[in-house]
Amino acid sequence: LFSADGLANVFFGVVEFLPAAGLGMPGTIALSSQYVSEEIRNNPNFDDIPEAEKLAISLGIGSVIGVIENLGFKNVMQSKPMMGIINRVFSKNPATMRTAEELIDQEVKSMVAKGLLTIGAGGLAEFETGAAQEFADIGLKEIYNTMKGTDMFDTPESMEEAAYQIFMGGVAEGLG
Repeated sequence: LFSADGLANVFFGVVEFLPAAGLGMPGTIALSSQYVSEEIRNNPNFDDIPEAEKLAISLGIGSVIGVIENLGFKNVMQSKPMMGIINRVFSKNPATMRTAEELIDQEVKSMVAKGLLTIGAGGLAEFETGAAQEFADIGLKEIYNTMKGTDMFDTPESMEEAAYQIFMGGVAEGLG
């Protein structure tokens, strides 16, 4: 994830996600379902599974993940934009004003700090979204595996592996 290839995957994931996000929930569900469908197509365990069942699995898992993605994206997009530096400088009480240069310097530092906090909060919200998506993905695939009585999907073998995969899903989403 932290290699050049991993960061490129995060970048291309964002580029692929933005048009889907523009379509709202149907777009995020369609994109998420497409990922599951691709995973199924590339998995020889599904060669003998009827197409209708493959579609149902893709849409079922994709719908849950797409809804989570859409909710997380809305949370990030609803954060309030910061006001301009000049507006803040002029809104100060004239009795407490020092020089304009000092006030602007103070506001720039304040804006940078608030910007970092906003980015951090957005990253945390996206981390939570990614971790929730990964948790749902693993859980739903495990349910399907249990229903079939065999490992159709490749899922973590232990709780530690699952926790790591969920954490890394959060990290990847947070970076995006």
